[in-house]
Amino acid sequence: MEALTQQGQVVKPLRLGQFLRFGETFVMVIAAAGKGSLNGIDLHQGKGKIAPSIRPFRIPQLVNLGEIQGNEMHWAAEASMSFARGNHASVEATAWAAMALIQDGRFNTEAGKALNWLIQQKDPQGTWGTTHGTVLALKAMVLSLKQATREVNATVLARVNGRDAARVTVTPENADLFRQIDLSPYVTGNEQTIEIDLEGEGSLLYQVVGKYFAP
Repeated sequence: MEALTQQGQVVKPLRLGQFLRFGETFVMVIAAAGKGSLNGIDLHQGKGKIAPSIRPFRIPQLVNLGEIQGNEMHWAAEASMSFARGNHASVEATAWAAMALIQDGRFNTEAGKALNWLIQQKDPQGTWGTTHGTVLALKAMVLSLKQATREVNATVLARVNGRDAARVTVTPENADLFRQIDLSPYVTGNEQTIEIDLEGEGSLLYQVVGKYFAP
């Protein structure tokens, strides 16, 4: 599918009937990710008739298809072209949608919520359940970081239990660097409250990891 949407190379064109078995949501998400068309895919029914559900697709319509729950957003799909189903298909659809929104640039809030949902779907092994889903989720994350490095100019402050633990300045020149902060010296008792604040412009991804020993 990537060859079809990004490079325009067609190995084996799909008829509309074959493609629609993946569900309308997945078709629409791919259409948006392909910037309005499904390159290399025969969307015609019969003698040149285009299916109504595959008309030129706009990004605002993609946003309307998404399901928002608090600070997360996802696109529920029945199946995908990698034969994933259920939540695994939704991971692929949401990753495609996130990339489309990031590239469009008008719906940064929705793109951020889509990334939040993808992060929550990651399993303890650091994958998204399937090879294709993992690749697409990582591509969405990398694309968001590329966009962030052009726009971020801020200071990140980490607090543990109300105490300042670390302060990091991020600029377009160093935004692509990986940073790891050890908060263990500030940990007390059994329960911890960790706050991450950003002062300035832009948005960044972060992850909080905890380790413990269970005898």
